[in-house]
Amino acid sequence: MGRKYRVAGCQSTAALREALFGNHAEVKSAAAIALKFSNAQEVQFLATLALAVAGDQDQTLWGADRLKSRFPEDSIVQVNYLPGIYGQLALNHGDPARTIELLQTASPFELGLAQHRGGAASAEFQKILDWPGVVPNEPIGGALELLGLVRAHVPEGDRD
Repeated sequence: MGRKYRVAGCQSTAALREALFGNHAEVKSAAAIALKFSNAQEVQFLATLALAVAGDQDQTLWGADRLKSRFPEDSIVQVNYLPGIYGQLALNHGDPARTIELLQTASPFELGLAQHRGGAASAEFQKILDWPGVVPNEPIGGALELLGLVRAHVPEGDRD
């Protein structure tokens, strides 16, 4: 991976972080820089989601359409990324029921860790904790994985 991709990754993550913290003026700039340096799938997704959280419907729809056309057979795009983006747009329009409907497309995949298989869930959360550099700019990373790891032990009877 080259420098341009790393710049794009950092900028798309920064755009989402700024959107989550309500700094919407910074989002468009960071997203534009990210997309200037890379059109990689995850860069496009993060930049587009950031624009959605910031309420930029036109740019969000442009980014979502681009993801949809570039990756029509990609399960992550179709089941995770696009429902998340469109779900955020529905929230922006005051339609949480539509958001839930859109996000339910991912539930068959997410339920793999929710079927009282604590050992399998624990292993997945541990992978994230073992490689903290994977999500260096994630504003809520680390703590949630640790919480998930702890919760994964409950079905196995380990309440301590």
